[in-house]
Amino acid sequence: MALEYVELNAQSGGEKVVTDVIDLNHVLVVKIMHGLDGANDGLVDTTTPLPVIDAGVTSIDGKITACNTGAVVISSGSCTVDLGANNDVTVTNATAANCKVEATIAAAQTLSTVTTVGTVTTLTNWEGVFADDTAFTPATSKVRAIGCMADETSTDSVDEGDVGVPRMTLDRKQIVTDYPSATGEGLDIFRSIDLDESEEDIKGSAGKLYGYYMFNAHSATLFVKFYNATAANTTVGTTTPIMTIPVPAGAAANCHFNKGIAFATALCAACTTGVADNDTGAPGANLLILNAFYK
Repeated sequence: MALEYVELNAQSGGEKVVTDVIDLNHVLVVKIMHGLDGANDGLVDTTTPLPVIDAGVTSIDGKITACNTGAVVISSGSCTVDLGANNDVTVTNATAANCKVEATIAAAQTLSTVTTVGTVTTLTNWEGVFADDTAFTPATSKVRAIGCMADETSTDSVDEGDVGVPRMTLDRKQIVTDYPSATGEGLDIFRSIDLDESEEDIKGSAGKLYGYYMFNAHSATLFVKFYNATAANTTVGTTTPIMTIPVPAGAAANCHFNKGIAFATALCAACTTGVADNDTGAPGANLLILNAFYK
């Protein structure tokens, strides 16, 4: 900026003004002062900037108005939020559909009394935020999508009582590990040291088989058969088994099913010397030992 002084009346020695020379033309340089009519609130500088809107304006729909009293009015439709000169907040015509007020309070602040007029409805699930152990209403309560942290190589642990972010692989598959707690959430166990052609109940109602460990002490292969029924409603050689597991002579068989195998009615088992569904061959005493894990 090339500033020059220009004399207003060169013939009589008039006052001089400051100009900036642009393209050989003198452009008048001025300083801005603000204030109401007839008042001077000071020149505009870095410490006294221009107000966003004239101080005489109290509110503009959908805008923020700064007033010389320090108050700020925010309005949208019929709902108005007035942040007064004393930092008090007045909300007018607020409904759950058109108004949400959030505030961040600095540490060690004394909060003023909240006064309400009319009926106030507490929004317990605004944007998916729920109090602990409260009801959820399908198609009404709001939920938030969750995100997982990519955490394959160096698992990050948390302390008891902390909140943690679920883990996922680098291709966005959530990492889930079956882990029974110490409060009885583990599997139940059925044990028979003499499973034979007489069926035995594992669970008398619907459930899932999560695994088994069995051993054949016989000199020939034996066949363990699982039925979707109670022992009272199962007839070995007539009722069709759900699964038939051959166990070689002098060998053990074991398996674990992550998701469990569902038995809609009940779960029982028997053992025969033949593989056919209608076989009723009886193994010797204590030749087939079965441990079944179910829920």
